[in-house]
Amino acid sequence: MSPTRKSQSPKTIHAMQYHFQPIRSVILLVGLLFMAVAVLHGQDLPLGYISYYSEDAATAAFPSSLERTAPDLWKVSKYKSTIIYHAGTDSLHPEVFPQNQGVIPNLLLGDYIMEFEFKLLDSCTNDCEGFFLLSPIKDCGNYYAFGFSSDSVTFYYPNTQNGSVRVAAKKHGVNLNEWIRVRVVRNMIKRTITFRIDGEDETELIFSDRRLVMGFVGFGTQNVNSAIRNVRIWAPTAFQDQIYTCQ
Repeated sequence: MSPTRKSQSPKTIHAMQYHFQPIRSVILLVGLLFMAVAVLHGQDLPLGYISYYSEDAATAAFPSSLERTAPDLWKVSKYKSTIIYHAGTDSLHPEVFPQNQGVIPNLLLGDYIMEFEFKLLDSCTNDCEGFFLLSPIKDCGNYYAFGFSSDSVTFYYPNTQNGSVRVAAKKHGVNLNEWIRVRVVRNMIKRTITFRIDGEDETELIFSDRRLVMGFVGFGTQNVNSAIRNVRIWAPTAFQDQIYTCQ
């Protein structure tokens, strides 16, 4: 004879439903929190990432907050952006690359996500480089530099002792006098930096190098004039008590 199955009374079922109701509420709350973080400011952000930097670059407060190699060549535009003029032969630091650069001095980062917009104001191919993202920066003589020109994105490992070393280049040009939106993802464990240009999956460019881990972030230009605006940085953590200097 098969054993009989004892049915649960309506009171028992109701009690179980009441018991699990708080658990369902917590799960729902966590899910909503995750969705809220993921769509913060319209961004696709991992859980735990918070905003560490937000600058429209529309006032003099932006360039003056940076550690710059050529301070006089950073000018605020009436079009709510900051113009970075190339240093040319007048550079005070001809040994650095790019010659005109500015670094956010109080934000030491590992993993991070950054978005910014830039514009090339002069025609430029990979022979003259163009607008630069510098990241990570260990010190003023040891950093990665990514040059955006009219026909490619080029990865450099500048070194004041050995000169600028071109590591890799990927074909992807940008249009002259047009705002270009760039999303940057730094993965410290994989030692990669990924670029997505204008939000298109097909423009995802990945560069990898294992020499540098954490560092500061900066911008610059070489041989051309460029402009920058709307800089945003999110990270799971950052060190704001470390100060970048380059004497």
